[in-house]
Amino acid sequence: MSGANNSFQRALCPLLVAGQCFALMPVSGLTGYDASTLQFRWLSPRVAYTFLSLVGIFCHLCVCVRELVVADHITYSACAPPIFFAVTFLATCFYLRLATKWPDLVSKWQTVEQTMLKDYGYPRNFERRCKFCAAFMLTASTVEHLMALYSCLLRALPRSTGGLDVVRAFYTSWFEQAFKMTEYALWKSLLLQLSNFLATFTWSYMDMYVTLVSMALTEKFLQFGEGLRAVRGKMGLKRERPVVMAAIACIDRPQAAPLKFWREARQLYDNLCCLTRTVDEHISHLVLLCLASDLYFICLQLFNSLKNVKTLYGYIYFFYSFGYLLFRASSMCFCAAAVNEVSQKPRDVLYAVPAGTYNAEVERFIDRVTTDEVALTGFRLITLNRRLILTIVGSIVTYELLLVQQGNGQGSFSEELEYAANITIM
Repeated sequence: MSGANNSFQRALCPLLVAGQCFALMPVSGLTGYDASTLQFRWLSPRVAYTFLSLVGIFCHLCVCVRELVVADHITYSACAPPIFFAVTFLATCFYLRLATKWPDLVSKWQTVEQTMLKDYGYPRNFERRCKFCAAFMLTASTVEHLMALYSCLLRALPRSTGGLDVVRAFYTSWFEQAFKMTEYALWKSLLLQLSNFLATFTWSYMDMYVTLVSMALTEKFLQFGEGLRAVRGKMGLKRERPVVMAAIACIDRPQAAPLKFWREARQLYDNLCCLTRTVDEHISHLVLLCLASDLYFICLQLFNSLKNVKTLYGYIYFFYSFGYLLFRASSMCFCAAAVNEVSQKPRDVLYAVPAGTYNAEVERFIDRVTTDEVALTGFRLITLNRRLILTIVGSIVTYELLLVQQGNGQGSFSEELEYAANITIM
């Protein structure tokens, strides 16, 4: 049995604490070992910090929308800044809403964990995998943001008169839209920089959060499947995984034991399905926002990829940014789709039950697995599974082919557009 550090609350603790540094998930008691330590209070410094972040992001959004309204014509790339800040504003609101329900959600998750603890334990090395994934994606996001800052600095240098004036040139280039409306001041620049950084982190955090929660659900179904495969091995069929001692004990009991075992197995599967639905009720709106945001910005980067980049650093920055976006989006989609895939695994064992041990509980179990679709959804409008991934990939490929066919790849990639290709530098 793995240690308690591999529980859901402990494994996600580093990611949630990191989120609080950037005004997300304002819940106290995240470092505890039990759901009873979790508490959400509206009158708390964490919530106040979240509201200040919302104010800053909303100001950015208003500036971008105004710039879009007064523009002579609207382009695809010009729509990116307001969409980016609208997405991050909504995401921050969604995380605030999720924080109010987080103690109850973790409590229900721990109830299922306690049910499985005696026979299955905690997932092995789950905390380590969560820390690695979170650290890797946070580091990649930080590197991307630093590269964006350096790109803006390169653009600002020709506008500087030298010395400390480079600071003014940098901020007026980075927040050009804002300083068209107001005079430059260093304190304004620092506030804009802070809110922009919070928005950029929130944009990356959405995919990280959905990825790790999906991994946690997948691990619970995998643990359950390991127990069933142990039964399959005990029946003389091919053994795919190490035998789980609880399953062996059930098979070695008297004749009435198989009926009890299959009833308990079906009830545990029902608990996992209910847990998945509960999680989906809490994060389905966030999943839909992730999918829509990732799809838009992938298409935007594909549009920009057909233009010419003038500098070597422009190439490096563009492909790193685009590659990180693809990796982040694909990780989220595949991990979320894996929940649906592993929930169907018990069918292989149930179909292999010999006639001599087949009973009413096995039949009910088969009906549940084959008729009930267990998956995360995007606000219950779309179901995340392998078919959806194939559909998204097909749509992106079709979009790219249409761009090539229409000749949008012709023309030069101007310096201004080159540095504005990635939305994190707005």
